[in-house]
Amino acid sequence: MSSASVAEEIKVVFRAEAIEILTEMAEIVEHLPDSAGDALYGAMRTFMRCGHNIKGAASVAGFEEVELLAHGLEGTMAPFAKAQAAPSEEALILMEAGVALARRLVGGEHLPEVVEETLREMEACRAAVSAATAGKAPAAGAAPGIRAAPAVSGQPAAPASSAAPPEGHERKESSIQASIRVDTARLDRLMGFAGELLVAGSQQEERSAAIEEFGQRLQQLLGEVDLARDPRFVALTEELDTWKRRDHQAQRSMAQLSGEIGAAMKRLRMLPLGDVAPVWRRILVDTAAKLGREVQVVFELGDIELDRYVIDSLRDPFMHFLRNAIDHGIGSPEARRAAGKPSVGKVLIRSTRHGAMVRLEISDDGLGLNPREIGAAALAKGLVDEAELARMSDADVLSMVFISGFSTAKQVSLISGRGVGLDVVKRRIEELGGAVHIGLPPTLGGATFVLLLPVSLLSAKGLLVRAGPSTFVLPSEMVLTTRRVPQADVRELGGAWVADVDGGSLRLGYLGALAATRGRPPTRARWLVVVLARGEERLGVIVDEILLEQEVVTKRLPWNLRRVAGVSGAVVLPSGAVAVAVDVAYLFEAAQSKAGGAAGGSSRARRLRLLVVDDSLTARAEMHKALAGDTYEVTVAGDGEEAWAHLARERYDLVISDIQMPRLDGLSLTRRIRASAKHRDLAVILVTSLASPDDVTEGAAAGANEYLVKGRYRADDLRSAVARLVSL
Repeated sequence: MSSASVAEEIKVVFRAEAIEILTEMAEIVEHLPDSAGDALYGAMRTFMRCGHNIKGAASVAGFEEVELLAHGLEGTMAPFAKAQAAPSEEALILMEAGVALARRLVGGEHLPEVVEETLREMEACRAAVSAATAGKAPAAGAAPGIRAAPAVSGQPAAPASSAAPPEGHERKESSIQASIRVDTARLDRLMGFAGELLVAGSQQEERSAAIEEFGQRLQQLLGEVDLARDPRFVALTEELDTWKRRDHQAQRSMAQLSGEIGAAMKRLRMLPLGDVAPVWRRILVDTAAKLGREVQVVFELGDIELDRYVIDSLRDPFMHFLRNAIDHGIGSPEARRAAGKPSVGKVLIRSTRHGAMVRLEISDDGLGLNPREIGAAALAKGLVDEAELARMSDADVLSMVFISGFSTAKQVSLISGRGVGLDVVKRRIEELGGAVHIGLPPTLGGATFVLLLPVSLLSAKGLLVRAGPSTFVLPSEMVLTTRRVPQADVRELGGAWVADVDGGSLRLGYLGALAATRGRPPTRARWLVVVLARGEERLGVIVDEILLEQEVVTKRLPWNLRRVAGVSGAVVLPSGAVAVAVDVAYLFEAAQSKAGGAAGGSSRARRLRLLVVDDSLTARAEMHKALAGDTYEVTVAGDGEEAWAHLARERYDLVISDIQMPRLDGLSLTRRIRASAKHRDLAVILVTSLASPDDVTEGAAAGANEYLVKGRYRADDLRSAVARLVSL
């Protein structure tokens, strides 16, 4: 493909992406005057992130004027976000005009004089606001051009690059289908209906089976009471047979129709990876040029397609991997020659289809990942001790690059990382239902990162299983096999269950413990085990019964329940019952935690560490009594500030906090935990006397996993909540 055609493809992709983001920016500006508090600050940070994204994409695609304007928009909002104050009407008008101008430029218009004048006005606005605020948020009327906004107690301003959109602000995406531009918010709604149709088809099939069974029982009853010769009953049974035939025909037609609609909707969202390859190539080549390096880029993508939403969600994580491949991977020409490698580096991006998953591999022929260097960095950061490190395999050591805050870089690079670590990249991929790991051995001899991604997010096959009274859904593409494992062959090692299956050791865990219904499976001669696979990893899940495999549509949990550990959503079954969609990534991580304890050879499992925060001595004593024991080690704190000091010194598995406390209250403590890179995944339970729906909503919005009302819960309720959120 010629360079001219590649550049044109990049422009087409950029225009689609830019219009989508500019639409979001216009909506943010429109609604800013009605926003306050968290929503206002989140919206301003989202606006800046959007401007930053367009700036980078415009640079890649060669839209210089758009790049300059996006930089101006980001800079215009920056002083308001820094001062934590709402923009003035003048600034809003300027930003609204800037977004509209950017849309015209993306559409192909060339307006250099207008761009120049707009940039001058933006710079004047930014300078005036910065000078007026002098680095601090003013009171009402204290600085020209700024509307006062209420401060948020205990919540520091977050950097723009890490901010999430405000709750309730859904990003509107768009997609190109032939010559028609479709708002994918509408398309997603239509796809939701297609998913509902799949469920309705399953319900119809179940009703057909019930009618068939009813007919058989009726025929049997007629024979028993000798009514088969009565012409009236004969006519009724013949009519019933007619309705049964029509029902069967309707059921088959509906199943075919729902299948065709579902397949068509999936195809609408599919995008060939080859369509985005020019963008990836340009990122690699531009990064290499900035670093003075040469690189050969090879794509082996075949005809693989992915859901557009998956591709869009992968944009930042994939750019991270691509930049890392150049910055940290292939190395400088001098270092390569010293290592006996050609001065021109090579990066390979390869994709293969594996059932409902796509395996995307990013490989380089650089110096590779050094287990000794990674281990030394982990020791220095206190992630492991020397004894633990000595017991770890090279693969286990390499996997530590995905731990939050981990880095071996001796200096900060503006090319790779950009404040987003591999732990964030890993989490984003897992949120999509995927997984990421380091490929061993590396394909080209340097480093290989492997991403496993779902082909589609509309529907997928799931294996329904029962554990205790609950029904769970496991993704079929991750089910390797099932086995009957003699319970006598299962051994407990450092708190982890292990059995020899198919010639190797397999970690085991009971799925019923996920719903806190029962910690151990029932005593049987043989346990029923579903073997799950994630890359090269294997995990055995003990269940009570395997029900069936069927097409399922996973519903997202309500926003205030999305942090429930081990649960990715809910599936409505044909019977109307609800099954739990299992977060398999959580199961693997929990098993790895157990395996870490097993490797230590300890005679007993590590006790989970809980931090109880309450200014009431009685409440602290009551919760300590309910939780302390062989399983939990409980530490108490009198308020949020004392708790934060504990968190700075020690590692805890869960925080249980009151809300109304002196110095730092429970909501502010929770927000501080969620804003911390070190603690953002720490489970939090709020236990308080504030019981109104608004109070519960505020607690969930702050980031709490559970909300218990004092006087309404029992000690067993508290223990169950803790068990749901943490496990060994």
